[in-house]
Amino acid sequence: MLTDLQAIDPKLAQKVYLLEDCTSPVVVPDVIDFTASADAAYQRFADAGMHVVKSTEPLETWLKPVRHSG
Repeated sequence: MLTDLQAIDPKLAQKVYLLEDCTSPVVVPDVIDFTASADAAYQRFADAGMHVVKSTEPLETWLKPVRHSG
């Protein structure tokens, strides 16, 4: 999605809100853990202008400047 938005207009990323607490990385104990990859992706999205928010935050607080999770 980020690649497509950036190809059209990089500012479109600022219209995207990602609910970080409504997703989780794939983790299979003793087999695979994509936590670091997921964290890196969220950081890349935030750096591009997407808003990383929590579902527990009131909608009116989502209009703050872009936040970086971590």
